[in-house]
Amino acid sequence: MTVIDTYYGYSPSAWETMKSQIALRYTLRGCKFDPKQPQHWKAVSSELVQDMHLLEPSESSEASSWDANRDLVVSTVRMGYGHHRIALGVASYGSKFSRESRLLDLLASTRDEAYAIKRLDEVYSKFSRISADLGGWAESVWGKITTEAGVDSARLAYMIATELSALIDVIPRETPFISAYPINGHLAVKMGFKKVVNLIFDNDPQHFLIVPGAMNLVQSTSSYERLRLLGVPKDQVEVGGHWVARDLVENSEADNNLRITRAERGSPTRLAIAIGGAGAQKAFVFEYLQGLLPLLRDGKIRVMLNLGDHDHLRAPCDQLLQELGLNFKKLHGFQALNEFDDQHPLDDLDDSKLDPLTVFSFDKHFEAVRATDRLMRLADVLVTKPSELAFVPVPKLHIRRVGDHEAASARRAAELGDGTLEQREVADAVRMTELLSGGTEFICPMAERIIENTKRGVYSGAEVSVQYATE
Repeated sequence: MTVIDTYYGYSPSAWETMKSQIALRYTLRGCKFDPKQPQHWKAVSSELVQDMHLLEPSESSEASSWDANRDLVVSTVRMGYGHHRIALGVASYGSKFSRESRLLDLLASTRDEAYAIKRLDEVYSKFSRISADLGGWAESVWGKITTEAGVDSARLAYMIATELSALIDVIPRETPFISAYPINGHLAVKMGFKKVVNLIFDNDPQHFLIVPGAMNLVQSTSSYERLRLLGVPKDQVEVGGHWVARDLVENSEADNNLRITRAERGSPTRLAIAIGGAGAQKAFVFEYLQGLLPLLRDGKIRVMLNLGDHDHLRAPCDQLLQELGLNFKKLHGFQALNEFDDQHPLDDLDDSKLDPLTVFSFDKHFEAVRATDRLMRLADVLVTKPSELAFVPVPKLHIRRVGDHEAASARRAAELGDGTLEQREVADAVRMTELLSGGTEFICPMAERIIENTKRGVYSGAEVSVQYATE
């Protein structure tokens, strides 16, 4: 039995134990680990988030000084974009608590320990794309995999984490450690960190997301109830709120008042469309854009599409832009985004200088993630699958999910009144867009509810997580 089995009072069968061992060996196949030679990191300042440093791998033991009273480690891995977005949001609050946020992506390392985790990302992204493209039975199977893994998945995550000690061994154990992915949290607890905060990122939490020994923070009361039912002790779970970047929260009231003004004055409805980190929404989003053609031609909407760092989407997108026959602009890189931001603020009510379609692309992963945070502040409505973006303080149109674990997040937004229910068919998403762009009926109530929710602290989970880690 592992720590996970003991935690849940679960006695795995011989078959379950063997499955876990086989899965572990498959994940770690060919990898050579040397825990006596730790990975060193250097802190590099980043313009993505104010007062934040990215940790980059280094060969030198003198690469970075560590001060447990100054530093805050926010640790993540690339599994789509969501975990990085959450980590960036949390890191944005470090300076508010007199901490230097150091964002640690374990996959930044070139060592085999990181490569083992990368394999998980490759599998996740591949099957997400397959399920989205094929639908039907493929979507059903992937949905069950992402929602019904049970204690077995938690056991495997823990077993993988125990092999990765070299990745964080140089960090002083007194340094506050916030985890945006459960393997990172397991690793920190196993390595003896004194204060570990684990962020539960779905509104349908499962065993896999829980880290025994950490403070497991959730985004809603329904998630809290679920974790208690799963057996998490009362002193290891709390409701934090939604994991949202500081600039989005602090500007929420002003931005949503502008959205109300734009709707009341009949301004074109700006849509920010985000393609997720797995790149699994190409077919849906491209068909959706074709369905929006009448609204684009009539000037009722403006579209800002973030392709992220998906090189394979650029050529198909170019072909789609030609087929649509509209004026468009293609912008690449973060500097181009900064210039666009300056030129098209949300208070530009007539949008006369904004093309019907603007497409953004990036080479760097973190820039692709942060770009959507920037674009949603320029938009009236965020069009997204119900991922971590379902929790942001922006009116949302939820399109088809990728994995059944995301369904509950759309319901959460609908219950809060800050987003639509999931529109699983392109025709329904287009019709909902027509309603959203038809005046004040939908956007204004959403914006008003977001303002109320902001005042109640609904979107302040990132700040609360830093408070827990540093108090």
